[in-house]
Amino acid sequence: MLNNVYCFLENSVLREAMNFYKNKTNKKAFVKMFDGFISEEDKKFNIHELSDFISELFDNKIEYIYKPIKNDNDIIEPMPKDFTFDIHELNLKNNLYISKNDIEKDALSIAKKISNNLKIHLKYSNEIFYCFNKKNCLWIKTKEPSQIIIETINKYLDYTLNYYTNLLTKTIEEVKREEIKKIISFYLTSYKKLILLLFIQC
Repeated sequence: MLNNVYCFLENSVLREAMNFYKNKTNKKAFVKMFDGFISEEDKKFNIHELSDFISELFDNKIEYIYKPIKNDNDIIEPMPKDFTFDIHELNLKNNLYISKNDIEKDALSIAKKISNNLKIHLKYSNEIFYCFNKKNCLWIKTKEPSQIIIETINKYLDYTLNYYTNLLTKTIEEVKREEIKKIISFYLTSYKKLILLLFIQC
């Protein structure tokens, strides 16, 4: 019970401190960090003013200080100002992106690649295949798991093809556009090849 009270008070102090920072800088703090927060440096923000404000608000002496962010070895280097990333690209590569290298290797490589997604829809136990029924949220026996496997392969190919199609629309340089077109052509011809490769070697 005492811990709940402590956590509530600590969170209240932190919430007011982050609001103070936001009101002074018109910026949001990046992330909460225990009893403090990570934020961008701003000349309009004064940490001593924050301490005075919080102390008065909660009728207690509360002092905020700057703490460098450290890892086990050294201080973490600041993020480069020109750092950017494509969240769509990140999602593709972490989830349903299948590389040209995966496809060109062998059936085992492809099977490993799609297994994380496939196991959500298909299970194999005691020589019986079970597929997940979305209507009743139950696992039911199936004699034809091939359809689910094909759908999963196609899902990976669709997703990857969509990535390169979007990349093509954003690319201006003609040499790079031709490279992307070749990659798109490779994936377009991979649908039948991939399915045949898997089922011939099963």
